[in-house]
Amino acid sequence: MLFRRLDMDNKNIIEINNLSVSYYSKKIFQKSIKVNAVNNLSLKINNNTIYGLVGESGCGKTTTAKSIARLVNISSGDIHYYNQNITKLSLDEFRKYRKNIQIIFQDPYSSLNPRIKVGKIVEEPIRIHTKYNKLEIKQKVKELFELVGLNPNHTERYPHEFSGGQRQRIVIAKALSVNPEFIICDEPLSALDVSIQSQIMNLMLDLKERFKLTYLFISHDIGLVKSFCNYVSVMYLGKIVESGSCEEIFKNPKHPYTKALLSSVPIPDPVKERKRKQIILNNEIPSPINMPRGCVFHPRCSMVTEPCKNIIPKKVTIKHNHSVNCNLFHE
Repeated sequence: MLFRRLDMDNKNIIEINNLSVSYYSKKIFQKSIKVNAVNNLSLKINNNTIYGLVGESGCGKTTTAKSIARLVNISSGDIHYYNQNITKLSLDEFRKYRKNIQIIFQDPYSSLNPRIKVGKIVEEPIRIHTKYNKLEIKQKVKELFELVGLNPNHTERYPHEFSGGQRQRIVIAKALSVNPEFIICDEPLSALDVSIQSQIMNLMLDLKERFKLTYLFISHDIGLVKSFCNYVSVMYLGKIVESGSCEEIFKNPKHPYTKALLSSVPIPDPVKERKRKQIILNNEIPSPINMPRGCVFHPRCSMVTEPCKNIIPKKVTIKHNHSVNCNLFHE
């Protein structure tokens, strides 16, 4: 058996509390510009689930993912892996958690070193995080290639010798190589053809069930999230605006931004598609350099009220599995 897993289905594997991440641009006239990528974000991810994070490009989804993996510096807030606050750990202390939290990036080609054979790429994390000898590592790499549907005799090839779907399978094999519990999937399907997307989705679902994995699935395609995830949070300009089970969010959306996203998903029925009314958002997305006061969505919201322009909305629980951050709702 290549992997052994612990059954911890009823626990939060990741808990984020008031996470904020800011970047500073290059100095212009001796002044650095602060970019607010993530603002006071909080969410909980249950073990052995697929948690979707959806929103427009630039809303902070990837920054949130990189924060969990400690790939960017956190301005404030805490991230807990089970009961351990990993934001307080030094890089050396975090190393033992690193193998439990892996990431699959959006572009499989750019995440693979073009000068190194794919077998060596998959070997590297095993060599760093385990004590296997060379022969055992070679055998595990071949097992991983078979596991993700690749020919184990192709480990001596370079990344450019594979198709896009095959390269994504190599990236998945690398992520699985150190027996992780939590895998961040940062738009892993957006660079692939539609026919290949379904193959990779089925592979990821099979691996999740087989090894009891937990996924954070990041996408701007809310229709894809609906078919793949158990829970979802809708993100806008660095903030969570609505969260809940996929069934509840898609059946009963509350936030105006969530409704607009759902209205953009085409219906595979020409008659219904022609009759339905699509919600068109006004204005452009505000700049994260100069965030609007009050609700960050109010400059584009068709249901805006005066309090929305000044009051930051608080989280309101609609049901036990559904919450919304909107001034149109109150306790």
